[in-house]
Amino acid sequence: MNDPRLNLGLQTKLVQKLLITPQMKQSLSILQMNITDLVQEIDVYLENNPALEAMDHDLSPDYDDDGHDDGEQIDKTLLDDLSTPEWDDYIADSDHNELSFTPLSEEEMSDYEQYVASEDTLAESLLFQLNTAGLTQLQIEIGREIIGNLDEDGYFRDDVADIAKEYEVSTEDVYDVLDIIKTFDPLGIASATLEECILIQLPSVGASEGEIEQIRELLEDYSQELATYRYDDIERKTGIDRENLTDLLDLIRKTDPRPGASFTSRGNSNIMPDVYIVRSGDEFDVLMNETGLPPIRLNTYYLKAL
Repeated sequence: MNDPRLNLGLQTKLVQKLLITPQMKQSLSILQMNITDLVQEIDVYLENNPALEAMDHDLSPDYDDDGHDDGEQIDKTLLDDLSTPEWDDYIADSDHNELSFTPLSEEEMSDYEQYVASEDTLAESLLFQLNTAGLTQLQIEIGREIIGNLDEDGYFRDDVADIAKEYEVSTEDVYDVLDIIKTFDPLGIASATLEECILIQLPSVGASEGEIEQIRELLEDYSQELATYRYDDIERKTGIDRENLTDLLDLIRKTDPRPGASFTSRGNSNIMPDVYIVRSGDEFDVLMNETGLPPIRLNTYYLKAL
């Protein structure tokens, strides 16, 4: 059996490491936030950390009984330690030789407005479909008049004769354009009544011809019974059994009685910039957007306790 041998020696090894303190990690995380995320992050810290408090922009300093500013009595060394990040260590450990910047050409630069989400209004959507429907210029003008007179629910309740008189055409010509608009998306648009709106949408929800005729009869002759849920009266007067009536009611519920409402409820997208670029003489200044950012200070009660 061989005797075990223990070899002892010293080695010098050069290792390059980047050490990031928790404070530096937090600073880097904050630098990546936009203004909206930063406001939310500050609100979270103010809520969870009793040592922090938000100040109003016009709030005057706290004074003690002798008329001295409490802030002057706080240990300056403590504040400096809390507020000074270790950027020197971070910069010293970073390899700046690998960093480079190549400006984009004018063709490569993107217009940031193209990334702003925008949604068409009801009128814009219908006008686009009108202009691509292969109509004559006169029909397009009549169609614009009809679209401009739709209410917020998407119904057209104006008198067709008035439009016919304005454009010096027959009422049949106006009805022809109106019938074309009724085929536009969303289905049921430009209907004159709720019954017409529902009937236009029934084929798209899978209703058969026989079911459409039955629903037409219900809407025209038994609208009061439907509105007051008197289904027993409908069964007795029409001879429709409850199962068949339930299927017809399900088809009606699948339609949208207010086809234009989905557009009117959409809001505008507001953008909050992170910085402002302001021209100052021959130069440009970059200003931080501090809208919504409250001034923050350490609570003097906790500072005195420290």
